[in-house]
Amino acid sequence: MKRFWPALLNRTPITLELGIYSLLLLIPLGLLSGVFAGWKRSGVFDRLFRGVAFLSTSTPSFILALVLLSIFYIQLDWFAPGRISSQYGMEISSDLFRQVTGMLTIDSLLNGRLDIFWDAWRHLVMPIFTLSLYHWATLGGSRVPA
Repeated sequence: MKRFWPALLNRTPITLELGIYSLLLLIPLGLLSGVFAGWKRSGVFDRLFRGVAFLSTSTPSFILALVLLSIFYIQLDWFAPGRISSQYGMEISSDLFRQVTGMLTIDSLLNGRLDIFWDAWRHLVMPIFTLSLYHWATLGGSRVPA
């Protein structure tokens, strides 16, 4: 129990950072896609969105994450795994990089390091998308049947 609280407190800012950014993506996209799907009921977009919503809500999130990882990280090599590239890992661990919030994107901006900010953001894109996909489908895909 002695090691639990420090580990939890160490990971909390990372979780908050991921949650905040996924909400910033989730809310506008979910509302817009729900409006577009409802605008032309039973249209092409509505059917497509309902199909994606059905697949993303019926697939367990860890399976969805593994599928997206294998497609975008491994096969397409679009996004980088991990929290930050190895070239910046040593810099953020040094005394020159001041960690204020524990959220890497915000701390890099507070330190005036846009290179670290963009690298951290590049590593967050895929987890944010994966986390948002399930909730995006339920927010935009829930509608009352006619």
